[in-house]
Amino acid sequence: MIEIEDRHRELLRTLAGGEVQFVLVGGVALQLRGFSGATRDVDVTIAADDLNTRRLDQALEALQAQPYLTGERGVAYRTRLGQVEVMRWTDGVGDYDAWTREATIIELEPGLDVQVGSASHLLLSKEHADREKDTDALPLIRAELLASGALQASDVRGPVASLPTEVTPDPRVAQVLGPRPKQRRTRGLWDHG
Repeated sequence: MIEIEDRHRELLRTLAGGEVQFVLVGGVALQLRGFSGATRDVDVTIAADDLNTRRLDQALEALQAQPYLTGERGVAYRTRLGQVEVMRWTDGVGDYDAWTREATIIELEPGLDVQVGSASHLLLSKEHADREKDTDALPLIRAELLASGALQASDVRGPVASLPTEVTPDPRVAQVLGPRPKQRRTRGLWDHG
């Protein structure tokens, strides 16, 4: 099972169970593509036909959704499972149809398949949103998506952060100094050294 917050999984289960046609975009989608950053809401873009709009309305009712922000791009809701933003279109990529061109289906759990925006589109959307929080995170997003294999080097359009590398301890050090302590001891003000 792919690791995302339980409340986000349940929210997506409600949308999918209501047969809402959507593409997962934003922070949760980035997590599914390999980004380690946290997110507080679920972002989706939806098919804009009448049937899908009715399905979305039913799912939002089941989620006890209350709109709190409305704009030309979409509506943000508070639900019993956290926030969800329903986007008609996004900067850099466009509407539902544009997102579906590169989206792939990811199985979050048996019986829960979700269409997720491509790493390239997710990055493009973040780059075009031009928000400070995105701009600050972009180098790390690029690095982690490259490291996960979700992003191709040809899709990188900006700086890439250096990822920390794990160091394998030299066994000769353990022979001389003994095993490395599992926990570090808290030092008091009276400790020296």
